Amino acid sequence: MNQSLDLLISSLRRGGAERMCTVLANQFADMGYAVRVIVMDSEIGPMRTDLSSKVTVMSLGVKRARYAIPSLYRFLCRDAADQILVFNHQILAILIPLRRLLRRKPRFILRNISTLSQQFSAEKSVWHGAVVHAFARGAIPKADHVIAQSHGMASDLIKNYAVDPEKISIIHNAVAPQIWQRREEFQEKEEGFRISFVGRLEPVKDVSLLLDAFADVKAKLPTASLSIYGDGSERSALAKKAKALDLEDAVKFFGQVTDVVGCYIAADVTALTSIYEGFPNCLIESIAFGTPIVSVDCKSGPEEIIENGQNGYLVRSRRPRDIAEALLKAAESDWDRKSIRVSASRFSPEQVAKAYEAAIFS
Repeated sequence: MNQSLDLLISSLRRGGAERMCTVLANQFADMGYAVRVIVMDSEIGPMRTDLSSKVTVMSLGVKRARYAIPSLYRFLCRDAADQILVFNHQILAILIPLRRLLRRKPRFILRNISTLSQQFSAEKSVWHGAVVHAFARGAIPKADHVIAQSHGMASDLIKNYAVDPEKISIIHNAVAPQIWQRREEFQEKEEGFRISFVGRLEPVKDVSLLLDAFADVKAKLPTASLSIYGDGSERSALAKKAKALDLEDAVKFFGQVTDVVGCYIAADVTALTSIYEGFPNCLIESIAFGTPIVSVDCKSGPEEIIENGQNGYLVRSRRPRDIAEALLKAAESDWDRKSIRVSASRFSPEQVAKAYEAAIFS
């Protein structure tokens, strides 16, 4: 096979989009495609080491998409692949007008990474909230194809960004191979009821709400504990809140972790209370290890992962007492860990890569 594919992304710093970029690049390389990852940032990022030796990595040497026009034009003129998978709507907004200047017109496939209308409505920066949003509205419908991670994201694209439904493929995220290959690992549980949160400590994740819910859990189940894995701008405020709620002995902040396997196999349940999501990797990673999940229904992702009573519980409100009730129900449930692992089979790297192949090359 001599078909080629370029994956265009801002950087390979640690994050969900970056992880999916490395997973897809490696899978396509194993399938026989000539694969390149084109990174905007000159500092490519630590996830470069996750890429196979079969994958070529190239940097355009720019920090921000708005300064990338000359570099992107040279890239498109020189040797861009016929199919380009784009991981950033800001980059797409530059690529669309540049394509008019080219003799050879590559196809741009946008992988949408979030529920954009919610993301932009929460944006405090005028530049991103107004200017970038306006460019995104104009560019996204002109992509040759758009991949949404969930039905909620697809509905948002159709309703708020005028994307033709025929141009959208709904493809869920994959569990990263380095995690998928270890899904049979097991660890004896410590005494008590252990809840894990795995993710960025940023406002969108609303870990403050999880602390409120955990306070109710702790009042009814004194052996409960909450382990928070991740870092971000809200860590200090969250630690202060845990202390104010008299939970500092039961809530532990572990910071950023490079190996997330222990976060899941040590837990009795993984919890998520985000305001919005694209498709939450922490939930599919958790069930890959047979650890049940409890999540609020943030309208994009959790509803398509959770099978109520089988691999977790979906909470339809954002009231702390309702989240606490679901967590307590999870503590009392007799879970079949093998069945929970089976529910994650549709998120295997191989299956997800085949779905991407059909969307990109069909």
